[in-house]
Amino acid sequence: MSNHYHLALETPEPNLVTGMQWLPGTFATRFNRLHGERGHVFARLVA
Repeated sequence: MSNHYHLALETPEPNLVTGMQWLPGTFATRFNRLHGERGHVFARLVA
């Protein structure tokens, strides 16, 4: 499956929820800007 990812994280503060909210949105924004795309990053992989 190429439409998800797994991470193993350790944080010095109990803020994992905040980080997991930030990560996908930031990744998508930067990926789309770099590749000239719009919308969900993995949208084309789901058929």
